[in-house]
Amino acid sequence: MRKTLQRLIRRENLTSSECEDALHYIINSDDSIKASAFLVLLSAKGETAEEIYGIANVMKSQMIKVKTNHDVMDIVGTGGDGMHTFNISTASALIAASCGIKIAKHGNRAVSSLCGSADFIEGLKIDINKTPDQASESIDRDNFAFLYAPNYHPAMAKIAPVRRALGIPTCFNIIGPLLNPASAKYMMIGVFKEDLLDVMADVLLMFKVRKAIIYHGCGTDELTTCGTSRAIFISDTEKLSTWINPDHYGFKKSSINNLKGGSVDLNVNIFKDTLKGKTSATTDSLLLNAAFMLMLYGSVKNVEDGLIFAHNCIASGTAEQFIKRLSTTYQQS
Repeated sequence: MRKTLQRLIRRENLTSSECEDALHYIINSDDSIKASAFLVLLSAKGETAEEIYGIANVMKSQMIKVKTNHDVMDIVGTGGDGMHTFNISTASALIAASCGIKIAKHGNRAVSSLCGSADFIEGLKIDINKTPDQASESIDRDNFAFLYAPNYHPAMAKIAPVRRALGIPTCFNIIGPLLNPASAKYMMIGVFKEDLLDVMADVLLMFKVRKAIIYHGCGTDELTTCGTSRAIFISDTEKLSTWINPDHYGFKKSSINNLKGGSVDLNVNIFKDTLKGKTSATTDSLLLNAAFMLMLYGSVKNVEDGLIFAHNCIASGTAEQFIKRLSTTYQQS
């Protein structure tokens, strides 16, 4: 570990195996000083794709896995953008699931906002504490399961005190989206800064994700109608950099202030308004995300068809009934 720290002091990049060794040391020891030094020095240098891959690989080996008969999808952000937007990714995942996509939504409670993905799902009275077998059954039956991160990542508890004491972003803010317990083959990942786009894309290629979109725009880790987002599309071994312009899909540009969230009750009510057909900047962003999910998963040929599909699921009441069914199933269990 000392040699690894010396290399980081010299701002030298580490190999994935060196990062794996460092993580194993941190998890299996009580040496919080070296753990803090490793995280801070790595962050100060700037994490490479190989380093993130090594760290994520160890955490994946430690997680409790969900075995499923389906190739599932997840949509998730790194967090850390400080924008306090509505739960766009989580709400979009629910709409996409109501359209037939198999979703394993991985998430946690709020860290810097008032309403994290787990808080939001709980506010909708949907179970966040499913066992791996229950989650697998829910994906089979309902197209959706929420995987509450602390239930599936016991090794994170070893690192949590160090992260809390540091109080600064570290590599663990980056690897969260990579640790889906159901090993999602289709992914949409928002990153809090543009510099992470290529890093995240290269890591996903190393993990052999089938299809993915990584994006950042308007200072957020969400895909929104606030403006153009830079994005990288991944399909098997290919990587394509592009831009996603909501104008291209007929959306009116909105202000980030129109996408602000707040308490759990507020965010739940915003979503329920969308499900009842209310048009808003939030609805537009949810449709945009759901359409990209449908396209990526192969349910539709293109984003335009995805927009029609998602809109019809809302307009017909299918999405609203889907949420009620998830809630009823939980309350009756």
